[in-house]
Amino acid sequence: MIRILILLVGLCFLAGGCGQGGQDEDGVTTLRVRMWKAEPSGPTPAVLQKITDEFTMAHPEIKVSLEIISMQDFKEHIFHEVASSDPPDVFMTWAAGFLQTFVRQGTVMPLDDALAADPAWRKRFHPGVFENLTIDGHIYAVPSTEAVAVLFYNKRVFKDLNLAVPATFGDLLAAVPVLRSQGYIPLSMGNKDPWVGGMLAALLVERLGGMGPYRALEADALAWDAPIFEKAGHLLRELADGGAFAEDFNERSYEDSVADFREGRAAMAIMGSWVIPVFLESPTIIRDGLGAAPVPLVEGGRGSVNTWLGQTDLNFAISAGSRHKKAAIHYLKWFSAPFEQRRLMEATGNLVVADIGGDASIVPGVTRQILKLLDSRQQSYLFYDVRFGRGAGVAFNQTIKAILGGVPPGQAFSELQKAVSHARSLKPAQ
Repeated sequence: MIRILILLVGLCFLAGGCGQGGQDEDGVTTLRVRMWKAEPSGPTPAVLQKITDEFTMAHPEIKVSLEIISMQDFKEHIFHEVASSDPPDVFMTWAAGFLQTFVRQGTVMPLDDALAADPAWRKRFHPGVFENLTIDGHIYAVPSTEAVAVLFYNKRVFKDLNLAVPATFGDLLAAVPVLRSQGYIPLSMGNKDPWVGGMLAALLVERLGGMGPYRALEADALAWDAPIFEKAGHLLRELADGGAFAEDFNERSYEDSVADFREGRAAMAIMGSWVIPVFLESPTIIRDGLGAAPVPLVEGGRGSVNTWLGQTDLNFAISAGSRHKKAAIHYLKWFSAPFEQRRLMEATGNLVVADIGGDASIVPGVTRQILKLLDSRQQSYLFYDVRFGRGAGVAFNQTIKAILGGVPPGQAFSELQKAVSHARSLKPAQ
C-alpha cells in the first residue's frame, strides 16, 4: 500500500495590520531574509551574500540578516515561519501553487502598487516573467533568475565513445549499455528527495502527450490515473530496469547524483539549469566540456523540443507581517538591477529575467548554449509540485518514487487519484 501524503491547505490567516516601516532601537532597520540553496556546492550562495552586502553598503540605514538553508529544509519550514508572529521580512518562494499557499493564508504582500509606483523597475523584466507569480490578478513575488530542465552531457565521453547526443527516448535507451560497458553511470539520478523523479516523470508526460495533459490537469479535466501517467511510469521503469541509473538511485541523495556527473562518474544528467554553477566548479567538466541539449522526445509522442519544463527561480516575496515593507521593496529592486542581474549570470551561469546589457561573451558557454536553444521556445510549463502545490503536486512526486521502488504504475496512480479525490472531499465548502 502506497502511503501518499496529501497536504490540505484549508487554513486562512489574517494578515496583521503592520506599518510600512519602523526602525529597531539603534535607529537602523534590520531586514530578516530567508533563502534556499538548490545546489550542494557552487558559487550561488556566495553571490547572493555578495549582492546583499553591496545592498547594505549602498543603504547604510538598513542591515540584512540573511539565512541560506538547504532547499529541502526550506520547503519544510517556510510556511510555518511566514505564518508566525515573527515572520522573515523577505523570503524566497516558488511560483504558482507553492506561492498560492501563502496567498490563501494571507501571509504574503501583493506587489502591484510597488511595481506601479516605479515603472522603470517593472520595465526591466522580460515579458511574461510575472505570469506564474500572479494569483487572482495580483503579483506576489519578483523573480531573479529562470531555470529550465536540460539534458546535460559530458562532451568528451560522447566523443570518445562515438555516441550521438540522444534525441529520442530510444536513443537514450540504446546509449545505456554502451556507457555501462565503459564503467559510466549513464544518467545521474538521486531520488531520495522525490521531486527529482517527479521532474523526470513530468518531462515524460509532455514528451508523450504534449501540453494537453498538463492543461487538462490545470482545468481539473483529467484524472491522475489517466493512461498517459501510467505510460510515463512505465518509461521510467524501463530506464531503471535497463540500468540507466546508479543501483541505489531511489535512495541516493540529490547531492550525490550531482556529484556523480560533476566528478565524471555519470555521462549525463537531466536537471534544472540552476545546477550549472556546481558543474562549472569541476576541473573535469571544464576540461572535458559541458554540453546541453533538450530532453529527448518519445517516439510517436506529441511532445516538442520547443516546449520546456521550467520556471522563474529565486523569486522574492515580502511577508504581509513585515514591519519593514519599504526597506524590503528596496531590497527586491536591488536584485533585479542590471548590474546585479549581470553578476548572477556571469558568476553562476544562471539564466536571468531582466536585461543586463553589455558583452554576453563572458557568460559561461553552457549558458549560451541553453539561451540559443531557448530562442525557439514556444511554450513552457511548471514543475508539478510547483504548479499543483503541496497537495497533488507533492503526492505526484511520492507516487513516482513508489513506482521506481517497484509498485506497478497503474496501481500507484490509481491510489494517487483516490487520495486526491478523498482530500478534495474533505475541503470545506467555499
